Amino acid sequence: MAVVHKAPPQMPMAVARAAIVFCVAVAPPVVFQLLLALGAPWGALTMGGINPGQLPPAMRLNAVLSALILCGTALVVCVRAGLVLPGRQDAVRRSIWAVVLFCVLEVVLHVLTPSYWERVLWLPCVSIMLVASSYVAMGTMRRAVNGGHEAQAESAGPGYVQVH
Repeated sequence: MAVVHKAPPQMPMAVARAAIVFCVAVAPPVVFQLLLALGAPWGALTMGGINPGQLPPAMRLNAVLSALILCGTALVVCVRAGLVLPGRQDAVRRSIWAVVLFCVLEVVLHVLTPSYWERVLWLPCVSIMLVASSYVAMGTMRRAVNGGHEAQAESAGPGYVQVH
């Protein structure tokens, strides 16, 4: 006879912590982009420093879009980790990997930027974002793989997993 254990009701705490770390790391770039959009004279600290001072109007719109994209990545990470929109983790099963890929691209771009200050300010943020999003993606992937056993245990009742 198989031993039956109660399955955890949510993602492991380490995955949730990684999602929180991602949110902490994404907050400074989001605030920075919004301040650029509002006219902060920090153009030298973004996009390779090609627009020192205040960004022109078209680039301010780009800053708003950047902030929205960054917020979207945080939302995907938090949903996948089960911190928001409970029960919707499967809806972002593939999207979490798009976030990881986005973070890889961001790291590469910030390594290659000619702007020293952009590297100093933003490379640590995007590097942390990459590690945290990768951890959430892989942590939830392991749960999905292990979750296959849950279907076999349905006969034992809801929320139970058979251990062989």
